[in-house]
Amino acid sequence: MGNRFRRQEEMKIRKTVAAENIRRVFFASLVCAVILPVYILINKKVGVEGASIVNGALTAFEIIYLIGAGIAFIAIRNNDTHMSVLMYRTFWIVLEITSFIAIYSSMHDGAGLTLYAAMLAAVMLVPIMSLNEQMYYIMLEAVFVIFLEIKFKGSGISIYNLIILNGLFFALSRVLYKQHCENIAYKERLSEKNDNEGNDELTGLLNHRGLEKRTFDLTRECIRDKRRLSVLMIDFDDLQCYNDTFGAERADDCIRTIADLILQVSLRNTDLICRLYGGKFLLCMQGGDDMEPVRLAEKIRTVIEQKRIPQGRRASGQFVTVSIGAASCIPKTEKDYAETYDEAEEAMYCAKDQGRNVTVYEEQIFGAYKRAAL
Repeated sequence: MGNRFRRQEEMKIRKTVAAENIRRVFFASLVCAVILPVYILINKKVGVEGASIVNGALTAFEIIYLIGAGIAFIAIRNNDTHMSVLMYRTFWIVLEITSFIAIYSSMHDGAGLTLYAAMLAAVMLVPIMSLNEQMYYIMLEAVFVIFLEIKFKGSGISIYNLIILNGLFFALSRVLYKQHCENIAYKERLSEKNDNEGNDELTGLLNHRGLEKRTFDLTRECIRDKRRLSVLMIDFDDLQCYNDTFGAERADDCIRTIADLILQVSLRNTDLICRLYGGKFLLCMQGGDDMEPVRLAEKIRTVIEQKRIPQGRRASGQFVTVSIGAASCIPKTEKDYAETYDEAEEAMYCAKDQGRNVTVYEEQIFGAYKRAAL
């Protein structure tokens, strides 16, 4: 079990790292697209030997960076992890090749490895690289360094300095990667803890705290889109009788069963379902016409009634049932939700007074038959 949770955490970390890297790719692509024209212009003015070839290659890379920025933006917008990983790895390879061309031109003119050090820092420290990715880039750099030394007949000291430079950047990159992953893992655990605090331990549904966080956003969406907001207050009939007859443990099992049945009927991802306390549940939904809450409430009530769960002694019915109060509005302010909540609760108590196992909505009783509430 521990290994499974560890793997799940590692997958979340990789996904978060990929999202962070693709954002860095997007901004780095834009920076490169700005810097390269300046570098090309300098080469033209200085009159570097072979500048036309180098500038032609850099111009091609300029176009690649602009295309890369567009693809990165699409990956960010679509939250595509696979595309993000593929794109950011491709980008850093392209950046390294670009740096090799610029460094070769620089060393050809006797400028030394200052530019190499700067590009190495960008390639090794800007992205968040795993060990395998770091080793891959170092292999590319090692081949390039050997080529430079052979081409320009570098001394043994310069090779030694390059090895030290690569080692320092590699070590620093490993430390940064480890720290970043630890920070991500900490934030994930903190987020999971906060999410769990908003969930009911018995049923896994939202609790009152979790509901408060979500209903504000739901109400704002309904106000913005001018959509209907409906609230169903669902209460376990004669819960105390069931508890006295079968015990608290069986009562908890029955509450979980009712929660599962409510979830089965309410299939929309936008619906908020909460266990307030005891056998009392609340369902918030958006959209639909003015009779949509009644249709959903009656489905819930009927499914629970047809489950034919034996009720306890001295209960009003032979089987477990629920009473439901419904209310709806097209909200104009955030306060409208609170008013709709109160109306649904009042309707639920009215359903209790009308004999239980019914739905009350706009002073009408729905159940085995429809009539006006007394």
